[in-house]
Amino acid sequence: MLATQLNHLIEENKLVNNTVIRVRKHVCNNIQNNKVVLIVLDLDILGTDDSSGGVKSEQPPTVAKPATTTSHSCEPEQKTPPKSSTGPFSGGQPSTPGTPGCGLPRVFPIQSLNPYQNRWTIRARVSQKSAIRTWSKQGRDGKLFNFTLVDESGEIRVTGFNAEVDKFYDMIEVNKVYYVSRANLKAANKQFNTTNNDYEMTLHSDSQVLPCEDSDTSSLPETHFNFISIGKLDTQSPGSFVDIVGVVHECGEVQSITAKASQRELRKRELGLVDSSNCLVRLTLWGEEAENFDGASHPVIVIKAAKISDFNGRSLSVSPTSSLLISPTNIPEAIRLKGWYEHEGRFSNFETFRSEMVGSSGGADGVSSSSGVLGGWNLLQDVKASGVGANVKADYFTCKATVVFMKKENFMYQACSTEGCNKKVIDLGNGLYRCEKCARETPDCKWRLLLMAKIADITGDLWVTCFQDAAEVLLGQTAEKLGTIKSTQVNISSSCLINYSILFGVRFIKVTFLCTIDCSLSSHVYLVL
Repeated sequence: MLATQLNHLIEENKLVNNTVIRVRKHVCNNIQNNKVVLIVLDLDILGTDDSSGGVKSEQPPTVAKPATTTSHSCEPEQKTPPKSSTGPFSGGQPSTPGTPGCGLPRVFPIQSLNPYQNRWTIRARVSQKSAIRTWSKQGRDGKLFNFTLVDESGEIRVTGFNAEVDKFYDMIEVNKVYYVSRANLKAANKQFNTTNNDYEMTLHSDSQVLPCEDSDTSSLPETHFNFISIGKLDTQSPGSFVDIVGVVHECGEVQSITAKASQRELRKRELGLVDSSNCLVRLTLWGEEAENFDGASHPVIVIKAAKISDFNGRSLSVSPTSSLLISPTNIPEAIRLKGWYEHEGRFSNFETFRSEMVGSSGGADGVSSSSGVLGGWNLLQDVKASGVGANVKADYFTCKATVVFMKKENFMYQACSTEGCNKKVIDLGNGLYRCEKCARETPDCKWRLLLMAKIADITGDLWVTCFQDAAEVLLGQTAEKLGTIKSTQVNISSSCLINYSILFGVRFIKVTFLCTIDCSLSSHVYLVL
C-alpha cells in the first residue's frame, strides 16, 4: 500500500505493473485475521521489468519478513507486550530498519495513523501552537488549546481540553520534537482544521507527550509555507486558508467590539499588509495578539493558514488555527520582502481590493469571476440585470450616480452611548435611556443616521440605505449637529434634507454599495458602506 503522499506516482503513470522499486521507508500494520499490510512511505523507482515473473516472485518474502517481527520488546521470548518496560512506547512496528532499540519508542508515521489502531507512537515537530481559549456551552465552561505536529509523512492537529491544558500547554514549544502516544483519533473537522490530514488528535488523561532527546532530528521538517502573493488573493475562495508574507504598511489602533452571539467584549486591531505586487490587504488581529502588536517599525509578518474573507472584496484574519510570526530571520521570502520595502516599497502607492483592483480582475462584463464583485464603473441598469443582491453573501459594485431624493422621515435615531454598541434606545421619560442589548440604563445617548435615498443615472435608479459615515458625507453634517437641530427645531426634514437633495441633484458622487435584500419591500434595498 502506498502512503497518500506517493499517490502522484500512480496518477502520473510513473508506478505501473512490473516496475522495480527500492523501498526506503515503510511501516507494517497488523490487521484482522493476522494479515500484515506494508505501507510504503518513500521509494526509489529503479526501472520497469518486462518479465513479470521475476519481479513478482521476489515480492512475498519482502512483505512476509516484517510480519514475523511481532514482539513489542527487545527480548524475543517475552509474550506479554502490554507489560513491557517501555511503557506507552512499546507498541507497533518499526517505521524503518533503523528503528531505535530497547527502551526507545518504535515510531509510526503520522500519515499511517487511523482510529482503528490502538497502540502507536509518533515522533514529530511542533509547527504551530495556539493561545489558550475559553468556551461556554449549555451552562458549562472550559478551556482548550491546539497545536500542529509534522513529520516526514505529513501533519496532524492536536487539541487539549481543561486538565490537559494545564498539563501540556507550558511543555509544548514550537519547533521542539516530541513523542506522542495514547491520544484519541477522530475524523478532522475541516471547518477548523487547516492540515491535509483526514484525522485529528484529542489528548486525554492517559495521553503521553514526552520531549524527544535524540540528537538527530534533522529529518523532521519545520513549518512548510506555500506563500501566495497578496495581488492573487482574489483568485482564492472566501473561507479558505492561505500562507501570506507581507510588510505592515498601516497599523490601526486597538478597538473593542461586542460579539452578537455571546455578548462578550472582543479586542481587535486592523493592519494593512503589502508586498511587491503593490497591493494592500486588511488583516485583523484578535485578543492578546492585537493588544501586544507593535507596528511602528513596519515589521514583516508571516502567517500560516490565514483565513480569507470577502469583506471589502478580500481581507484576512488570524484564526485560532493560524500561526503568526513577526520579523522572522530564517525565512528567505520575509528577508527579501523587508529589503524591497526599505528601498522601494515604502514609497509606493498601493491598490486595495475594494474598488479598482477588484475591477481589474473582472471579466468582459465587469463581473469578477472569484466573488460577488462588479468591477470597474457600472450602470445601474447593468447592476439590476446581473442579479446583484440575490446571493446569500454581500455583493459589491461601484457606480457614478446622482442623489435625486432623500426620505425625510425617521432618518436618524437615538442610540446607546456605550462604545461599540449602536442599538436603538428607549426614552424612559425620566431622563434615562434604556438599551435592551446592553441591558442597562444611561442618562445620555448618541445620535445615529439611517438615511434612505434614491440614486439615479441615465439608465435607471436604485434605493440605497446610508449608514452613519456615508450619510454624514451626503448631508455635509455630523449626526451630533443634526441631533442638536432636531431637539430645537421640529421641521428638521424640511430645513436640512430638501436643501441637500437639491444640492446633490446636480452633483455626481462615487460610492461603493453593499447590496442586500429587504423582504418587506418589493424591490432591493442597497446599503451604502
